[in-house]
Amino acid sequence: SGRLCPSEPIHGAMAVARQEEGPWYNFVTIPLLLVTIFVFCIHSLTSDAAPGAAVEPDVELTASIALAVFHIGIAAGAVALLRVVYLDTNYLVVNYRVVGRSDIPEVEMKFRHLGRWTTFTLWCNTVGMFYFVLAALSDISLLVNGQAPKLLSTATSALWEVTFPMAFLVNLVVTLVLLPAFKKSGKLDKLEIILRFRPQCLHNGFVLVAAVEAALASPPMRPGNFPAIALYGMAYVIFALGLWMRTGIVHYFFLDPRFRFSTLAMVVLFTLLAVLHRLGCVAVAAASTSPLVGAVVVLAALCTCTFRDKALENFKAGSSSLAGG
Repeated sequence: SGRLCPSEPIHGAMAVARQEEGPWYNFVTIPLLLVTIFVFCIHSLTSDAAPGAAVEPDVELTASIALAVFHIGIAAGAVALLRVVYLDTNYLVVNYRVVGRSDIPEVEMKFRHLGRWTTFTLWCNTVGMFYFVLAALSDISLLVNGQAPKLLSTATSALWEVTFPMAFLVNLVVTLVLLPAFKKSGKLDKLEIILRFRPQCLHNGFVLVAAVEAALASPPMRPGNFPAIALYGMAYVIFALGLWMRTGIVHYFFLDPRFRFSTLAMVVLFTLLAVLHRLGCVAVAAASTSPLVGAVVVLAALCTCTFRDKALENFKAGSSSLAGG
């Protein structure tokens, strides 16, 4: 059923190898950056786990019928949404050209079914889905038995630490990077696709649901857990580079080593992720005692959303006028 479907057999690692690769320094600095992040994260995690290190107390989970209904509803909706994405028989067609490199020919790839999970958006939405499924199970266990199994509580907390900052990161990248890039390059067809209902559920809907969860349930986040979140982000960067080596495309142009500023873009992304995680720790802790702070978190999420675009609306209006005239 074709998960990855190249438009031409020549595309792939051999085709990429024949292309002029671009700034040599990115092929040195990117591996150095990833190795540095990896060593830092492993050192931080093993230091925290070392004998004598301070151990934070377990989180005491609480549940209510209303919160359980919310979690069950979001979990069911997320499962249904990702099921629709997987079963969609239409292809996600990617016509990729390296930004600032007109000498490198455009590459076309088609993705469907599991192939759609080559995007970071679906990676993060899948983590979010598992979070809400486990949160619903935790609620049920707490309401029925008065406590949730420790493994279930630990897994739920770990998934939340990824879900919250990544929801904001995904939406910020879409709103501040991808949408302006589509407009600047004149790819209004891509702009129209990303602003359809289902894609909006995967980024706008994702961040809004995460923000509401922070306001209502306020699951705690700990600054010391950031290295694990950074490793998750690094895993996707490595995956994206592997996808590029195999197919010649990346879903996010700033991760392409042939893009002049790709190393700088990665530094900015990891820095932004660190800031979002730290802000999340503070905001969630404050929201647990103040409904006003919870409302501010939801408002902040709403500010990262783009639901419509004036340029696209003007283009559609002009097309309609030409068709009718």
